[in-house]
Amino acid sequence: MQEKLEVILDELCKITDRNITVFYPEKKEEIIPYLVTEIKKTLDLIK
Repeated sequence: MQEKLEVILDELCKITDRNITVFYPEKKEEIIPYLVTEIKKTLDLIK
């Protein structure tokens, strides 16, 4: 799941010209929620 979310985030960043550097949370269980949040932020740029 994490890899798929990374690909989605990467593609969305390309579409929106958003330069992003990802620093994952230390706790593994926080990584997917973090990616989802970044995806939502990037989607907001499209609106």
